[in-house]
Amino acid sequence: MIACEESLPQLYDRNIIGFFCQGPRKVFVYWELSLSRWETVTRAGEAFIRLYSVRENQNSDYDYDLVSEIKPLPFTMNWYFDDLEPGSLYCFEIGVKLTDGIFFPLIKSDKIVTPPMPRSDTAPKQKAVPDQLARAFDLYQTVKKAAGVKMDINLELMDVVQTMPFYMGYDTQSAG
Repeated sequence: MIACEESLPQLYDRNIIGFFCQGPRKVFVYWELSLSRWETVTRAGEAFIRLYSVRENQNSDYDYDLVSEIKPLPFTMNWYFDDLEPGSLYCFEIGVKLTDGIFFPLIKSDKIVTPPMPRSDTAPKQKAVPDQLARAFDLYQTVKKAAGVKMDINLELMDVVQTMPFYMGYDTQSAG
């Protein structure tokens, strides 16, 4: 039996990067750098995360275009990237920017495709309740006119108060 004091470690001292797609325009990226890599980062410069747009070229290879470069707080281990293009290919890279401005990559993610936006022809149809109510009211008006029924009701407030059961007990002397 496992003792209650045992728990999962906060860090595994590994170099990993992963991601979760949060929708057509948002990706959550997480990473862990080993302590030795963090020491390298702090000695050499500052940690950065880069977002690349990936596209396939004529040689069935990939071209990477830098979209964004973020400098998270030290020892940050995740980031959300918003405003991405739906249905596009991306990848991420964690690295250190040296004091002379050169970026030195430490780990790179696999490629991810953001899901496309939902198509309008597959979206659920909205109910046309206001249109149906308007048509029903028009039909009611037509039937009322055709039947010759006069539906105008003019009641005085005192007539309503004195005849409606939910107003029983209401003092009509002070209201009138």
